[in-house]
Formats: sequence, structure tokens, C-alpha cells
Amino acid sequence: MLDIRKGYLETLGRYQNKPLEKGFLDPNDAIPGKDTVLYLLGPPGSGTTIKDYSANENDGTITGATWKTLESGLWYPSLNGTTDYINCGNDVSIQDIFAGGGTLMWWMYIDPVKGLHRIFEKRVDAGTRGGWLIIYKDLDSNKLSLTTFDSTNFTEGVWTDNQAIAATTWTHCAMTYDKDLTTNDPIFYVLGVAGTPTENTTPVTGITDVGANLHIGMDVDALNRPFGGGIVLVRAFTEIKSARFIQGVHHQERHLFGV
Repeated sequence: MLDIRKGYLETLGRYQNKPLEKGFLDPNDAIPGKDTVLYLLGPPGSGTTIKDYSANENDGTITGATWKTLESGLWYPSLNGTTDYINCGNDVSIQDIFAGGGTLMWWMYIDPVKGLHRIFEKRVDAGTRGGWLIIYKDLDSNKLSLTTFDSTNFTEGVWTDNQAIAATTWTHCAMTYDKDLTTNDPIFYVLGVAGTPTENTTPVTGITDVGANLHIGMDVDALNRPFGGGIVLVRAFTEIKSARFIQGVHHQERHLFGV
């Protein structure tokens, strides 16, 4: 089996063009650990797969998309806002990551197209149903929003952040959430800053996403609400990361995006 940590350091070092030790975080914190269940790092080149640098091999299968590269050398799949998306599957390692507390973190670049851009979706539309999705609400002051669904697929809970995100620029985002209690709210981070979410719809029961694939950039079942732009360096953790950790990752990686 590949030495995931060695490969990660070599790849990140190539993109950063500087020793990892000069970053804000302790190097061991930046290396994918046991709580990291997904880390999509764009490979140099092209293809229909984006590699998962966690130990779980949740590689993403790309439909459409055009590989582009930043001046730093970081590659990312550019989604066209109509038919492109990434499917990361439904391995047990990425099921119910918010049970007991979890974190999603990513960088994104949004093309200026009006709509409800689907960033992540792990939801079953038939059968058992249930799950969650994260969208960029271009029609509602350009903010992040989390929606959860109960076992009958009715809207279970809705939260919207208070921080606006500009289009046509790279932005570091994160969300922490513990689904075990219906009184818990998610916390959204934009450029390392924690927001204050508004609870638009109060959840009634817990949610589960078992049986649903994790899709990036599209409501695949309905083939609507596509994301236009770039989503890269996607991480999923099975614990709630601290504000300092999230701020540190933003600080360490922002030079890759020229921001």
C-alpha cells in the first residue's frame, strides 16, 4: 500500500514550493490522520479521478469538468455549472461523519451565475431517504447553508450563515456540526472566521446519510442546481476541528490561491 503520508507531504511540498515546517500548523497536524476520512488533492495532469489522500481511498469519480491549474501549480477540476460533478461514493468511512461531531473543509471559486449552487450533497431521494446538503445561496445574499432531511425526505433542518462570500475569488470555507442533538447548530467558517448561523427550520429528529453517495457540485438525482466554478482541497473529519485549526489551514494554504 502507498505511504499516504509520504505521498501527501511530497505533493503538498511541490504545490507550496516551500518546506511544510514553515507553515502555521504543526506539520503533524496537516498530515491526514485517523480522523481524516476524505482529502481530495488535485493530481498533476488530467483524468476522471481525483485522488483521496486519506487512508480510506475515497477517490472521486469526475463526470465532465475541465482540469485547470493555478499559478502555484495546484490542479483542480473546474465545474461548468450545468452537467459536471464528482462522485465520492458511499464507503462506510464517509457515512454519518457528523455523528458525534464532524467537520467539512474546502476551497471554492464561484462563477457569477445566479442560483442555489450545490456544493456537497449526501442524500437519498428514494427508499430509506434522509441525508444532508450544503449549498451556496446566490439568491440569498451569497451565503452558505446546511439542509438536513429526515427519513421521509422532508426538510428536517435548515441553517444559513451570516457571512457573504464573493464570487470570482478563491475562498476557504469550513463547517462543523454535531447531529446527535437537535439543539445543535452548525458553525460555518469563511476565510477562517466563524459565523453566526440563523436556524431557518428547526430539526425534529436525527438524520442519517447511509445509502447515499457523496456528490460534489450537483443534485445528481434531480440533475439540477449545479455548481459553477472550482472546488478543491476537500477534507472531511470525524471530529469537530477547533477554530484555531481551521484558521491555521486557511493561513497555511492561502498562498496557493493568491489570496
